Amino acid sequence: MTVDVQTVGDRERGETGDLRVTIRDRDSMEQVRVPIAELGAVFRELLDGAPWSQVSGRYPRAGG
Repeated sequence: MTVDVQTVGDRERGETGDLRVTIRDRDSMEQVRVPIAELGAVFRELLDGAPWSQVSGRYPRAGG
């Protein structure tokens, strides 16, 4: 999980954050941006055995 300037914004530039964090699948290296408010449920789902593709398909890809 990564929290970056995109998450929290940059006050000096007057930018607000999107309140999303980046999570990455170890095997595919695919990264998605997940709202902080949904993070607990997403991790629970993954730890309960849901496939990455099922979970990641609901969120925008990170990094372009």
